[in-house]
Amino acid sequence: MLNFFIGFAFFEAGAFFGFFVAALMQEARSGEIGLNGKEDSHG
Repeated sequence: MLNFFIGFAFFEAGAFFGFFVAALMQEARSGEIGLNGKEDSHG
C-alpha cells in the first residue's frame, strides 16, 4: 500500500511538473516572459 502511494505521489508530481514546464515554454514562445528585458503584455 505504501509503495502504491509513493508511486502515485511521484506520478502526480511528474504530471504537475510537466504541465508547469509546458505552460512555461508556451509563455516563452509567445513572448510574454520578459526575456528581452521589457515588461510583459500584462503590465
